[in-house]
Amino acid sequence: MKIDSIGCGYRHDEEFEMNCPSGIGCWLLLLVKTPAAFYIGEREYRTESNSFVLLSPKIPVKYSGNGGCYEDDWLFFGGWSPYEDYFSQMGIPINTVIESKNLDEASGIMRIMSYEHYSNDKFTEKNGRSLYGNTVHEAGANCIGNTPALTKPFRKRQRKPNQTSHRALQLSRTGKIHR
Repeated sequence: MKIDSIGCGYRHDEEFEMNCPSGIGCWLLLLVKTPAAFYIGEREYRTESNSFVLLSPKIPVKYSGNGGCYEDDWLFFGGWSPYEDYFSQMGIPINTVIESKNLDEASGIMRIMSYEHYSNDKFTEKNGRSLYGNTVHEAGANCIGNTPALTKPFRKRQRKPNQTSHRALQLSRTGKIHR
C-alpha cells in the first residue's frame, strides 16, 4: 500500500463540501466523527456521528457536514492494483457508508499510521499495509446493523483496551507483530 496523504481529526466549518463528480482519483478511507451527508454514485446517505466509508477511485462522490461542522480522519492511498478484489475477499464494503458505535480504536490506528507515514522509518510502507487492515477491521468491529462480513472476525477475538495500539507500536519498531 502506498499512502498518498493521511490526516486525523480534521474539523471543517459548516460550509465545507467535497465534490468530485469524476471520482477522487485514488482510494479514500474516511472515519467520519460528526453527522454527515454523502452522495456516492446514485445513492444518498445521511449519517450520525461515527461512520466510515471506503471510496473507490472513480466513483462520483460529494460529502459535507449534515447541518453543522464536519470532522473526520482520512487516508488517501494507491499503489497496489488489486484492491477491489482484496476488499471483496475480506468482505469489506466499498462505496457504502457504514455506521459504527465507536471509532476510537480505528482512529488511534490512523494516528499511528499518520506518524509512520510522516516519519523516516524504514518499515513505513510495510507497516502501513498491516495497520490499514487493522483500521478497517476495527472500524467494522463496532458496526450497527446487518454487516456480518465485517463483524464476524471480531467476535472470535475480543481485544482489551489499548491492546491494538500496543501491537501497532511493536509493529512500528520491529516490522513484526508480536503476539
